[in-house]
Amino acid sequence: MIKKTLSILCIIMLAPFVVFGQNEANDEPEQTSEITPKKIRIGLSGRISNFYLVDNYNSTISIPIFINSKIKIEPELSYLSEKIQDSTNSAAFNDQASLHIGAGISFLKPFQYGYFNIGIRAGITKTWIDSEVLGGSSYYVGPVIGYDHFLSKNFALGLDINPYFLKQNHKNIFKTNTAIKVSMVF
Repeated sequence: MIKKTLSILCIIMLAPFVVFGQNEANDEPEQTSEITPKKIRIGLSGRISNFYLVDNYNSTISIPIFINSKIKIEPELSYLSEKIQDSTNSAAFNDQASLHIGAGISFLKPFQYGYFNIGIRAGITKTWIDSEVLGGSSYYVGPVIGYDHFLSKNFALGLDINPYFLKQNHKNIFKTNTAIKVSMVF
């Protein structure tokens, strides 16, 4: 359900650029100086990445906030629902759901048609198995580095790499998250 909703959201976000994406005078995307926000700009991003607790893929919705082309603050929310094999009975499966709420802050460096960003991302994840909370919350924190390539003034494709430290119950885990994202900036 979430993946279908994210797919529809991405299609809706892309549709205006497919129809009106060509600049009549110049087919090249705008240079960074033309897309550099002089004030606060807010957007909507859809991101597909490997999940924080397991190696499945999930979708995340975030709201990038660009401040004077130097800082990006990005609150995010994701949800994953899947069937997992029961640890006591290999023939049985349980429903597992995870809700993730987090935020990142990055410093931006303009480059050609977009921005390199480097910063930090942190958040909290709650996991349920068969409607019962699994061991409280998991916390994570780690650096993030990425690039947002603007195809037009309001539309960007991006890539983020985020190695992070995860504290889950009594386990400490180090993993890396790689994400591809689509952003619409207003």
